[in-house]
Amino acid sequence: MDFVVLDTNVIVSALRSHRGASFAILRSIGREWVPLISVPLILEYEAVGKRQTELLKIPQATVEAIIRACCFFGRETDIHFRLRPFLPDPGDEFLLELAVAGRASAIESAGQPRVHRVPCQALQ
Repeated sequence: MDFVVLDTNVIVSALRSHRGASFAILRSIGREWVPLISVPLILEYEAVGKRQTELLKIPQATVEAIIRACCFFGRETDIHFRLRPFLPDPGDEFLLELAVAGRASAIESAGQPRVHRVPCQALQ
């Protein structure tokens, strides 16, 4: 199975629609891929996800279930270094660091208009 880092916008996209690629990615946790997780990433999933529950009028238990699945199937990865910033959004630097530390196959990010898979072979 591949190790993958999920950007928070994939979680948000999956909460908004059960028909899109982001939802399909979440449904395949533990079957086709293993999420790489860290404490900061799980905390971000929780904070952003719970804000979305208010906007989308869905139960917080939905977000909690997604977080539990990521924690159950995921591989916690410690980051013992910091990369020099080179991403357009400095807030996403920790995703790149997590991908490198965990030797991820890809970073999944939901951009407009579809989910993007960024291969990480060049980083390994």
